[in-house]
Amino acid sequence: MAWTACDPSIAQDDYSARALTQFGDRARCATLRVPLDYANPGLGAAQVAVLRVAAGNPAARQGAILLSNGGPGFDSLTNGLTFAKWWGDACFSVG
Repeated sequence: MAWTACDPSIAQDDYSARALTQFGDRARCATLRVPLDYANPGLGAAQVAVLRVAAGNPAARQGAILLSNGGPGFDSLTNGLTFAKWWGDACFSVG
């Protein structure tokens, strides 16, 4: 994956837009190519958006958190921004 600056349009609401602005260069985005069916890769692939937010205080970092909502209903990018605000100094968040 190639991590780049996040496009501000990924923010689904004002909360997410403010969080993305607050994180600045700590927030990076990428796309991950995954097969539609691992047992039959010839069916094609999908692009999955991924967001990471680096720990605010790398010296205090306690680990990384990977978030995956597992289906429709809630945006993992927004969820990733929310969790990064909660654990921002101590964890490296990926959603």
